[in-house]
Amino acid sequence: IQPGTIQAYETTPVYSRISGYVDKYLHNIGDRVKTGDVLLEMWIPDLVETHRQRAASVKRAKVQIEVAEAALHAAESMLRTTEARILSARAGVKRAQASYTRWDSEFKRLQELVSQRVLDEQVRDETYRQFQEAAAAREQAEAVVTEDIAERDRAAANLDRARVDVEAARADLAVADADEGLAKVNVDYGKIKAPYPGVITQRNVSPGDYLQPGGSSAPDSHPLFMLEQTDPVRVFVGVPELASYFIHEGDSAIIRFQAIPGATREGKVVRSGFSMNPS
Repeated sequence: IQPGTIQAYETTPVYSRISGYVDKYLHNIGDRVKTGDVLLEMWIPDLVETHRQRAASVKRAKVQIEVAEAALHAAESMLRTTEARILSARAGVKRAQASYTRWDSEFKRLQELVSQRVLDEQVRDETYRQFQEAAAAREQAEAVVTEDIAERDRAAANLDRARVDVEAARADLAVADADEGLAKVNVDYGKIKAPYPGVITQRNVSPGDYLQPGGSSAPDSHPLFMLEQTDPVRVFVGVPELASYFIHEGDSAIIRFQAIPGATREGKVVRSGFSMNPS
């Protein structure tokens, strides 16, 4: 039988993570709070504005992705168009080659007839002009193919560049998202919340106080709040040296309360501090 003390299961001093002014506190001494309840709201216009700017940067990055993707689709369409034009131009080369072959053969045949004095030279000359026109048409068709191939190569290069632009825009969005997330975290720090269910046992802050990270505006640097978890509680008992041998973890203990006559509770010995106290 030894006197003991009842203490809160958890005791947490609550401080601010960021600098700012106290806008209002929502709980006072004696209030019971739940996990996540807002204890205090801070006035932090600079951080709120920073978060707004970061959110706007995210929207702009999304628009840039849409623009880059539109350019990518246009580059893909242009490449397909140039490839189709190359096919058409090559078909034109075949037609021009066929016409060239025909008039070449016709000119040679008439040349033979003219040499045999069977045909008039005027007819041969007219055929020769047709042959020259066919040769020029073939050269023009081949030039069109060369030009279309060059255009196809430029379109392919533009397509590669557009793909890189899309990836760069997506990377910019990821950076903007990260910056916006960090800014939001800082804004959320402006609402100081309860880490667990408990009761407020101290309030050392008032509206308008300037808070700094890890402390309050009070000269003695008290925490903003003191939060204690009182259900369950811990009971500490100093055990004499002669009795310490008989106390083991898991043993039952009957607790009597002087403030409540006749009231008892049964608990378990959960641990021993093994501390030597000469007193």
